[in-house]
Amino acid sequence: MQELTGKHFHTSEQYKEMTEATRERDRKDAEKVLAFFKDYDQFQESNELRNIANGVTGPASANPHLLYEVGMNIVQKIEGSNAFDFSFRKKDQVEPLGAKVTINAEKVSIDPQLLFQRLLIFANNSVLGVEEVFTYELSSYPTALFDKWGRLREANKPQLADETAAVVPKSALESFEEERTVTNVLDGGSLLQRIPWKKGDTFEDIASM
Repeated sequence: MQELTGKHFHTSEQYKEMTEATRERDRKDAEKVLAFFKDYDQFQESNELRNIANGVTGPASANPHLLYEVGMNIVQKIEGSNAFDFSFRKKDQVEPLGAKVTINAEKVSIDPQLLFQRLLIFANNSVLGVEEVFTYELSSYPTALFDKWGRLREANKPQLADETAAVVPKSALESFEEERTVTNVLDGGSLLQRIPWKKGDTFEDIASM
């Protein structure tokens, strides 16, 4: 039939892993792996525990490799104890591998590599220099926005208003009363509630309303 019709049947490569694009991507991935192990050599002799993912070296007290033994010791202490009287002491638990900082008398684990990258990005895009940025305390989350349990703090608008009034000079308030200047402060939530937004309206239409 091929000779009769002058058509020829051909098949392409059936396995996408064998295509040129996939092989090139695999080659680049292999180079990335080799470059990573060049920076984080995991085969050098050392008595310290080291994270093979980011190169973080743990303190001498870190014992995640003894997880099973530590867990069995806790179980033995639980056996025969009153459930309401038993407490899990931190000294009996596994100390993870990783750096820790103290925030409000609480030790918090951090990822030094991620924190270092974020600080570099901030330093390079800020008017502050690198040296000044690294003089601040390192923490896994800003305590001004989060409480000691890691929960996002709620906005306290009355307190914000009081603090704002405290820093505004009295002369500015007196001049404001004399001029009777009217200033409108638009709250985002108020706009959503008071103005009927219609589907398809532009920002200009909403501003006009």
